[in-house]
Amino acid sequence: MDDLRLDGHSLTIADLTRAARGGVRISLSPDGLAAMDRAHRLIDQVIAEGRPVYGVTTGLGARSTEALEGETLRDFSLQTLRGRAHATGPAESRENIRAAMIVRLNTLLSGHSGARSVVAEHIAACLNAGLTPVVGRLGSIGAADLVLNATLGLCLTGEGRMAGPDGREGPADEMMQASGITPPALAPRDGLALANHCGAVAGASANAVHLAETAVFAMQTAAALSMEGFRANLTPLDPRILAVKPLPGQMLAADDLRARLAGSRLFETGRARRLQDPLSLRNVVQ
Repeated sequence: MDDLRLDGHSLTIADLTRAARGGVRISLSPDGLAAMDRAHRLIDQVIAEGRPVYGVTTGLGARSTEALEGETLRDFSLQTLRGRAHATGPAESRENIRAAMIVRLNTLLSGHSGARSVVAEHIAACLNAGLTPVVGRLGSIGAADLVLNATLGLCLTGEGRMAGPDGREGPADEMMQASGITPPALAPRDGLALANHCGAVAGASANAVHLAETAVFAMQTAAALSMEGFRANLTPLDPRILAVKPLPGQMLAADDLRARLAGSRLFETGRARRLQDPLSLRNVVQ
């Protein structure tokens, strides 16, 4: 199994999509975990000092002027997730949810969220066990990420449902227990860090970019093979012709096709089958 070390800074789209599909073991940078714990010590400090900090010692939104104390403070992280975990509709794909988890896990390791390192270690454990929260793909207008992320985060605490590596679904707490995973009790700031981020959209977008790149690569390959097989006229790929209307996309497509066809005898005068090919060939770069 391949390994992917997350450090909060170097994650690429290629690595993310590869890990989202499974078959990759996630490991965490010790420096990133240490940065998380340093940030959380600041959370402990402001609580001890009774200083007003939004979402830590105060409520959220309209309740931002209310101080949190005692049992309310202890339960606030879990209640933050419960109050926003309302994703609905058909379940989002396994790959998109795993991508969202990896995005958030990676950004947690930058050490700016205030969440504890045990939260990151728990997310990594679920990913490595092949456990994926079941999350509806619909949120709310203007706060879609918040609703989807909170639903995902609540599953990680043991509420909601999860799917195993074989696709079988069950209650989240039972699925984690069967994999030998015990979710940590949430501390102040942990809940907000699991809800308030862009992981859902960023993960889905990365998967979409990867699929688009894969499709373009396949299309270019098919075009080059078709040109070779048909003995196409390659003058539509001439950079001097394309420079008359130098649209960046067609220039890149033509450069790539010329590279794929390098060494072909089609570049020699008189090798093309005909003067003008069908539109599907002569307009392929456009």
